[in-house]
Amino acid sequence: MKSLKLAALALALAPVFAAHDAHAMSYLMMRDDALLAQSPIVVAGEVVAMLPVVENAEGFVVESRYAIRVQRVAKGEPDASLVVVAVPGAPAGVDAGLYVPGMPAYAEGDQVLMFLEPRDDGTYAPVQLALGLFRAHAYAGDIYFQRNLDEHDAIDKSFNAEYTLPRRGDKFLAWIGANGDAAKASTPDYLEKLPDEATAKFTHLRSGAGNPTRWFKFDQGQSETWFGLAGGQTGMTTNVFTQLSQAVAAWTNDTGSRINLVYGGTTASDAMNNSTDGKSAVTWNDPQNKIAGSFSCGAGGTLAIGGPFFSGSTTSFGGLAYHTIVEGFVIVQDGAGCFFDGDGGADGAETLTHEIGHALGLGHACGDSNSPACNTSATLNDAVMRASVHGDGRGASLRADDRTAIATIYPQPGGGGGRPDPIFTTGYE
Repeated sequence: MKSLKLAALALALAPVFAAHDAHAMSYLMMRDDALLAQSPIVVAGEVVAMLPVVENAEGFVVESRYAIRVQRVAKGEPDASLVVVAVPGAPAGVDAGLYVPGMPAYAEGDQVLMFLEPRDDGTYAPVQLALGLFRAHAYAGDIYFQRNLDEHDAIDKSFNAEYTLPRRGDKFLAWIGANGDAAKASTPDYLEKLPDEATAKFTHLRSGAGNPTRWFKFDQGQSETWFGLAGGQTGMTTNVFTQLSQAVAAWTNDTGSRINLVYGGTTASDAMNNSTDGKSAVTWNDPQNKIAGSFSCGAGGTLAIGGPFFSGSTTSFGGLAYHTIVEGFVIVQDGAGCFFDGDGGADGAETLTHEIGHALGLGHACGDSNSPACNTSATLNDAVMRASVHGDGRGASLRADDRTAIATIYPQPGGGGGRPDPIFTTGYE
């Protein structure tokens, strides 16, 4: 393979900033040596095409695929100089599909660095989802690799905090090449703190028309039942089904909205988030490896992802055009049981409450680039829909901003509804 031409990456600066992304992953920041150890393949290259999306039987887009021209192999042996990377969820511009908050979308010309795992169908999956995907951007004549993550999305911002920094491109590639097969990686020398104006900023994934989403069945007095797959999350001492029932109840018990969720107990099977079967469910232990890799309370990683399936058509409510949500999903990563046990199970309950909030159409109250900084408002910082889980033992607990959000989208009969509100967002982060 030819070497990655770092000088040429500067030409990709505009496409990098123009791409669309989403943030709603729950994760603990990983060390790069832990990520590298889980990744059979690491390549740097250019996005040359967005390939046809993958649809389920009902016509919902469930996976995006990108052709990557490999310009440098940092670890492993990819099958070809042009590889196909499969990213779960629909890309920007698709109105009817599975939106997986936290996954990036790419445009032709984007320069990328990807930590990958081969799949049986010949494509490659990003290890640890967005944690294994980096974009390149130029600053002061040098190239830096950076994830499409806001550091405030981390469960514990102090955990491996140095790995939120941008990576100096030439040094990072050299470090990967030197440590790809090492039992213990050498100390990184590539992490650099850049001025705020030098850090790449990314927008968040929304529907193609930029419309918000909501459940309309609550308006007719109907409910939505949430299930947990039988067996539960492995490696736990607390009861994850109790945590799920608490998360469901937190949204339903708020008297200011018409949200009506019901906990349905366990289910023997689900469509595993590839197909809309009319069943909102939590899948434990990521059995289909939607999140490549594994979570570790020692090394970190992605904890869970959650979001909605929604239709392409829109319906007006309170003067706004909403897509109709038809099903919700949450996938919990294998190995995440240790975190879910935290604070006697309260940390698991809070995480599930947050992810179900995304399936209700809520974005983050604060802490990402589509919302205010959390240190600007104690009210926003207190919300369960803050970009980072508090992990302070609060469990499945809505706060003032969360209640304001759902009272706006799902007001009780006689309420306003649809009013744009500056203290929450309805996009997917």
